[in-house]
Amino acid sequence: MLEPRQLLKTSNDFPSRLLALADCPQSIDIAGSIVPQDNLSLAIVGSRKMSSYGKEVVQDVARSLAPYQVTVVSGLMYGVDMESHKAALDNNLRTIGVLGFGFNYLYKVPEMALVESIVSKNMGAIISEFKREEAPAPWTFPKRDRIIAALGSVILVVEAGERSGTSYTVGSALQLGKEVLAVPGSIYSEVSIGCHKLIEDGARIVKSTQDVLSALGLTGETAGKTVILNSPLSKEEENVFKFLDQTGLPVDDIIVGCKRPSSTVLSCLVSLEMKGLIKDTGNGVYRKI
Repeated sequence: MLEPRQLLKTSNDFPSRLLALADCPQSIDIAGSIVPQDNLSLAIVGSRKMSSYGKEVVQDVARSLAPYQVTVVSGLMYGVDMESHKAALDNNLRTIGVLGFGFNYLYKVPEMALVESIVSKNMGAIISEFKREEAPAPWTFPKRDRIIAALGSVILVVEAGERSGTSYTVGSALQLGKEVLAVPGSIYSEVSIGCHKLIEDGARIVKSTQDVLSALGLTGETAGKTVILNSPLSKEEENVFKFLDQTGLPVDDIIVGCKRPSSTVLSCLVSLEMKGLIKDTGNGVYRKI
């Protein structure tokens, strides 16, 4: 049985991306750890009735992420969720599992051995915003889904039925200004109806794994640099990183807001971009990935 610890919203270790939520939890329970590397992340969601096609897509996506050390975020339930965590570990990627209930009900997770290995091998974290005795219920999973959306740099929907619960994750992602990608499937597949609707509504279509890498701002040129992601941030870098958000800020505003010399801020921006934590979107505007 994993023994979580509580992180208050005011703690330095509290995941900074959750602060962007209008209803940010006042605390979370966590087993394992969330590290700066996890700021480059892909949230993968989809049907609990995953098809063999969906499984293949998840595995291919995870393999494509491996050179870039992208963290995989998902919901620790059946189907696409569990396959996403498994594929991440199979490719030596960190993964964050978000529970839709309290830690006392961790036995509800389909593969406990996999969950325990995430923590014991220091390959990510299991988190929950619910009290430990909170049982799974229809209302708890939509709340979980917004946490998944907040933690992911980009959200990938692999398979979804017509009334899929992934709509909660997608809705939260759009409110947070995150890009949503959807994988097309057979016109005869019930678990592709939701993805086709998302694409119709403007989600980016995934024609290959390269589309996922592109959404994350990754190219072949950046693959060799990802080892830098393991380096700890300096105090100056941390100061600049915390000031940034996902919508983007002009460099002049960053300098003023951080109250540091322009040379220091510019140096930090270059370093943070090299570490894959921020992106220059053009015209001197930087945002968190």
